[in-house]
Formats: sequence, C-alpha cells, structure tokens
Amino acid sequence: TLLHMRAATDMELLEQATNEGTLRTDIDHEFEADRLVTMLAGVGLLAGVARPARVKAQATRMLTEQIASLRASPAAV
Repeated sequence: TLLHMRAATDMELLEQATNEGTLRTDIDHEFEADRLVTMLAGVGLLAGVARPARVKAQATRMLTEQIASLRASPAAV
C-alpha cells in the first residue's frame, strides 16, 4: 500500500540519519517510521475537522517533539 511504501522510505531516512550520528542508535527504525506515518495520517484527518491554524500548530508540535525524542545526545555525536 501507499502507506507501507511511505514507511519504508521513512525507515531508510531514519537509518541514514542514525548512520550519520543525528539520531540515537537504539531506535527501532521500522517502528519509528510507522509511528511518523501514523502521526501524519492523523494530522490529515485533523485537517478535515479543525481550523488550519490549529492543525499547523498541533502538527508542528507533534513532529518537533517526536523528532527531538529520537535525536542523539550531543555527547554521542
């Protein structure tokens, strides 16, 4: 499916970022790719029922916090 293909591409990007030292080495790339795709699908659903400004603010916060949780600590880089 399209979501599965998107998750596979996201997984490759997560693996690349880990190899470059940007993301932690202990993350499950497949799980995190699926989580990000699911979050984006949810944002799409929210966009159908909420004000655009609210959707933008919520999406930005969700994605920023999720990516921050995956980042390598400065000492590990």
